[in-house]
Amino acid sequence: MKSDLYALLIGASRYLPNTLPDGSSYPDLEGCVHDAEAMESFIRRKLEVPEDRIITLTSSLSAQAEPSEPPERWPTYENMISALRRLVRRTRWGDHLLFYYAGHGGRAPTLIPSLKGVDGVDESLVPIDIGRPTARYLRDVEIAKMLQSMRNRGLRVTLIFDACHFGGATRGDARIGVRGVRSVDTAPRPDSWVASARELAKSWFSLSPNGRESGGGWLPQSRDYVVLSACRPSETAYEAAFEGRPCGAFTYWLLDAMEDIGPSLTYKRLHARVLAKVHSQFPYQTPQLDGESQAIVLGCDRAPRPGMAEVVEAAEDNRRFMIEPGCDVGLKPGARLAIYNGSASEPIQADRRLAVAEVERTDSSAPRARVLRRFAQGSIKPGNRAVLLEQRPLRLCRTVRLVQRHEDASPQRKTAFEHLERTLREQGGSLLEMAQDDDRPDFQVAINSQGEYEIWDPAGLPLPNLEPIICAQEADAAQRVLERLRQLVKYRRLRDLDHHDPSSPLRGALVAELSRMGESGSEGEAPSLQPFSHPGNEAIAGVGEGVCLSLRNESTQPLHLGVLALQPDWSVRPVIPSLQAGQHLAIEPGTVHYIPMRSALPEGFARGREVFKIFASSRPFSFDCLQPEAAVGLNGSAAEADSRPSDEENPLQELLGILASEEAGAEELAPEDFASHEWTVEQLELCTVRSQI
Repeated sequence: MKSDLYALLIGASRYLPNTLPDGSSYPDLEGCVHDAEAMESFIRRKLEVPEDRIITLTSSLSAQAEPSEPPERWPTYENMISALRRLVRRTRWGDHLLFYYAGHGGRAPTLIPSLKGVDGVDESLVPIDIGRPTARYLRDVEIAKMLQSMRNRGLRVTLIFDACHFGGATRGDARIGVRGVRSVDTAPRPDSWVASARELAKSWFSLSPNGRESGGGWLPQSRDYVVLSACRPSETAYEAAFEGRPCGAFTYWLLDAMEDIGPSLTYKRLHARVLAKVHSQFPYQTPQLDGESQAIVLGCDRAPRPGMAEVVEAAEDNRRFMIEPGCDVGLKPGARLAIYNGSASEPIQADRRLAVAEVERTDSSAPRARVLRRFAQGSIKPGNRAVLLEQRPLRLCRTVRLVQRHEDASPQRKTAFEHLERTLREQGGSLLEMAQDDDRPDFQVAINSQGEYEIWDPAGLPLPNLEPIICAQEADAAQRVLERLRQLVKYRRLRDLDHHDPSSPLRGALVAELSRMGESGSEGEAPSLQPFSHPGNEAIAGVGEGVCLSLRNESTQPLHLGVLALQPDWSVRPVIPSLQAGQHLAIEPGTVHYIPMRSALPEGFARGREVFKIFASSRPFSFDCLQPEAAVGLNGSAAEADSRPSDEENPLQELLGILASEEAGAEELAPEDFASHEWTVEQLELCTVRSQI
């Protein structure tokens, strides 16, 4: 599909020597260039954006003091502004423009005290040569001025910032990077290259007459553009290793969620998915969305064609087959394929999915794959279609690291750590394992100054709302920490479950929204609803406030629904259906089901997040499998080529049972092995606070 998209992509990893007035500096970052390159790869592969419509500025790490790229490609102030102006001149009315930045965020005294006050600051993107006295920051007020010019030109603009305003150090694990510093740079800087202070102030108010900033804090709130930012102004944007490479957590999960790009993917839905993924690993990093949230992501008016190949030969036992030589659909060893009966000229039909297979090798004249699971009768034969499934595998086993600091050197604490490590190694089972030296752990465990165990996220921040307190000197402390970690793993498994089946007829079929509830309504009826109005597209409610979950069926078939509430105390509660066999809810095509609720918090909690996992399936299901006695093990369930569920079995229930099990026999799980063409899942998050903000 050809696109009307133009893109300026910036990745600043290497920063030239610099020192701020307080002695701090902008250090090098590891993942920013990779992030910009991954974004470029995505828009070229998925949206078929021509190379001449993309400008990429990067500064790669190298053995030398300077980046390996030529200076004209460095992310300097002059290069960024020149590239953006050059790109805009090539656009026409109605085109899309994407401005993506991965690098440090900075703050400097404002150029416009009349706008922001005498002590105000400008939020800024940090050029890599900021150490030069003549270097300038690319400030929010300057970007706003350029945005006004784009609006006057009739462009639709998306800005993505993987940077933070207020950085800091991480605890316990040096593998986590931070894209920002705490300082305000008070060094004198030259005036703006973009416009005078008067013109900058005028543009700012033109975009937002009330001057209100977006939830991400970078720009004024406006419906004239969309801003996706990595975190709130008071938070940190983290980078860490994903799949063995350093990436920004925000960008990594943003690109993952954008695999579903198409006419059903709005910025609001995209943000909900990214928020869920980032919060699962970094609870204190909250991605923000501002602007026209119901717009289609990058204006993509039809779903890109999924990667597709043809079967050219099948083994006699029908367990392995070959794919057409020279096929270029992103195949690599371990990739999953859905096999469909029928020729390439016929539309894909869900009931004609024969099997799911795994690519074994691509280094021969014809790639080879093996069948993992069958879903229908019939043999695989030449002419069948193999559709690439682009979902990342779901990790079942999670890692933990014990963090012993110098204050933990007492014999009592050393003994407590040794006992806990022994307990984790001996009883962690298939849920937990100790992190290796080079791994980024999922959880860290430390003892605080009061002698209490704390469980941290990868950045070293304590997970909120873990009650009751566990004192390290208690006799059963190690066992209680183990049980708490087990519960966290099962919670994370359910929270991380996603759905990216490009050939599923249920793709985009379920639309879920959270709203404030005006007049009280009963389940199934249409209450008076109001959108949440907090900046950043966050749903925030006070304790006892009425909220409503709206579920709309946009498919052509009835959908059976189930909702799980992952609660602030890390427990999981079914909303519909309840844990009673035979109960289920079905809604007809084009209809909406409303679930009115009251936001709540456990006693003693100041705030907490409730995550709603909404499942839709083409056949009835229940959550009985989430009860411990009903949990299903993975041993052999997804690896037998001839295994096929009977009419009584439900692949979605089987999948959920595996996620609730403590006896799973594999490290990773592929949701597409469980009839992902028959179900889908959405996720929404509600933050509840004791006092409304």
